[in-house]
Amino acid sequence: MVDNNQQKLGTALLPSDNVQLNHLYPKKLANIIVGYWEPGKKFISDHDREKKVIVIDEIGQFVWNLCDGTHSVRTIEKKLIEDAEQDTNSVRSSLATFLLNLKKKGYISLDQE
Repeated sequence: MVDNNQQKLGTALLPSDNVQLNHLYPKKLANIIVGYWEPGKKFISDHDREKKVIVIDEIGQFVWNLCDGTHSVRTIEKKLIEDAEQDTNSVRSSLATFLLNLKKKGYISLDQE
């Protein structure tokens, strides 16, 4: 069973504003790199902190590559469902959680168009 907090993440409002997550555009911030952790896995790192923080799998890499400021969260969700053949029911909350985690760690911004 999904609790109310998880359900709200799918159409989540960011805590600091009243903008729906779907209509925001994730963009990688400066000094953020992707490196190889081991074959097939990568990590996101910050040059300033020189710390491996988030290990990402193929789906994480797919999302990371779309965080260029030109794709809305809704567009990324659609691409995950269509191009990466991910399950519609699990994509929304997983994507929201992943993007909000990246924002919290200072790796992306979530901006309006």
